[in-house]
Amino acid sequence: MNQEVFGKMNVGIFGGSFDPPHVGHLWAVAYSLAMYDIDEVWVIPCYQHVYGKELENFGHRLIMCEKLFGSFDNVRVSQVEMYLSEKYKKPNFTADTLEFLQQQYKHSFSLIVGADIAESIEQWDGYDRIAKIAKILPVLREDKAIPELGSTNAREEIINGRLPDKILPPKVLDYIVQNKLYCECKSTHENT
Repeated sequence: MNQEVFGKMNVGIFGGSFDPPHVGHLWAVAYSLAMYDIDEVWVIPCYQHVYGKELENFGHRLIMCEKLFGSFDNVRVSQVEMYLSEKYKKPNFTADTLEFLQQQYKHSFSLIVGADIAESIEQWDGYDRIAKIAKILPVLREDKAIPELGSTNAREEIINGRLPDKILPPKVLDYIVQNKLYCECKSTHENT
């Protein structure tokens, strides 16, 4: 992004493993754009989980995020975590990412998190550094009447031979099936 053209913006940072990205993530971004004074949301998939949790290949997760958020003009998917993890040869914490972005851009940053995370974020590694850079924007959790929308639930459905087509948009689900992610799944899934 060319700062001379766009100037200073209010940017919401939405990070996560996105393993896989699902409609709950889509909802969180749409909610944030509607409810908060932010110009753009930068979706930042983690390259490596800081506590060693095994994740699907970063390239696949990045492509799925691009497919999920591709219809938004004011959302971009960033590879900054890959750059930082490879540069420093270690997993990257949120505070590290925010400090790097603050050095690179003159924007104001906010951190988009679930309401449950907002309650415990003060325990995060580097919270004092986060608080100096970014305002915390809590996103209310989706209505409990909606089926479980988490990535864990989506992976479990796929592992058990079911396609989670109620929580994964067709473009993401098709990509998972085509690339046999999370299992050796075959599908009769068709776009509607």
